[in-house]
Amino acid sequence: MVPRPHFYPRGGKTSSEVVIRCIVRVGGEQVYISTGHRCKPKDWDKRRERVRATAPHATIVNDSLEEMEARLRKLLKELYANNALTPESLRAGWENELRPPPPPEPEVAPNLATVFEQWKRAHKGLRTGRTFASYETALRHVSAALDRPRTELLTTEINLLALQRMVSYMLHDLSISTVAAWKSVRIVRTLLAWCEERSIPVDASYRDGTEKKLMPDTPKAPSRAAVTLTTAEYRQLRDFDLSPYPHLERARDTWIFQANVGVRWGDMENLLPEHRVGNSLDLTTLKNKKSVRVPLSFDALRIWDRYGGPPPIISAQRENDYVKDAARLAGLDRRVRLVAYRGVQREEKTVMLWEAISTHAAKRTFVTALVADGCSIDDVMRITGNTRKTIETYIRLD
Repeated sequence: MVPRPHFYPRGGKTSSEVVIRCIVRVGGEQVYISTGHRCKPKDWDKRRERVRATAPHATIVNDSLEEMEARLRKLLKELYANNALTPESLRAGWENELRPPPPPEPEVAPNLATVFEQWKRAHKGLRTGRTFASYETALRHVSAALDRPRTELLTTEINLLALQRMVSYMLHDLSISTVAAWKSVRIVRTLLAWCEERSIPVDASYRDGTEKKLMPDTPKAPSRAAVTLTTAEYRQLRDFDLSPYPHLERARDTWIFQANVGVRWGDMENLLPEHRVGNSLDLTTLKNKKSVRVPLSFDALRIWDRYGGPPPIISAQRENDYVKDAARLAGLDRRVRLVAYRGVQREEKTVMLWEAISTHAAKRTFVTALVADGCSIDDVMRITGNTRKTIETYIRLD
């Protein structure tokens, strides 16, 4: 039979505190074990073998005795089951129980590939495929800049210096625009911050990788890689007969609809008939998670009714290709000057309007038309969900 531990205060009738000890009878011998606690005999409950609840620190002492008894019972059962229960084995086993656990092994930082897989699992269903692709691109850039595969690159190795090398690689070796380069850096910083929140080891110097510190030579002049259609050009494209080319007609209608509601292409891809409430669209934007209500104009309602819901959506690349062909056939041949930055190099070129038209031009055209009709920037911000700074970069009146 497995013996049971008993607790008693050592000493007789006294008003002073005495030691509480544990006694276990093993093979006719009493084994005394110190509990490390004391109490006055008058505060001891003999039946419960615990300190009375009215005594000072009773909860702390009794909780400790409860834990000690549970550990002793477990040790006694193990020794009894192995037929090794002796006073000596009990004392040795209890000394081993009291030994502090060995210090934990130093935490090893995981590699970038492992962390990214964890991040993807945590955000599955919460992020779009486009977001996952952006993260893939950013991690590919930092891996190439440091000349290390993701499976070997540890999270602690991505410090401020690593981010500086990443920026230099993107701007000078790949000639990526400064906007795209900073976006990739922000993605890496976001992933490292996610690691920090989960106590995954990182090099804290990455936090110093601000845009000002990493890209001090970023040109301040805004890029003009997108265009805006004038009212006459908009009507010219809208009214041109594209019936011989059904695929171009559908792409043109989709562009006209976007130019009348002003949402991003990602929101166009997720547009459902349920988003229409009366003569407005009520939706939450994917990029900044803002709820917007967009009034549907006559042209937008006409296209909605024609297709029985949102216009047909294809890939953004194909939409851009098709709307360029549609604009070329419609005769949108005004010459426009485009300015963009590739890395730190400023590029300027003059092209035909139809060559520059895109889904982004539809949003710019929408914003410009609203302001031209007298709509305030605050109202445009509420309709589009954009910031004032973004709206001001879009405005380009006829």
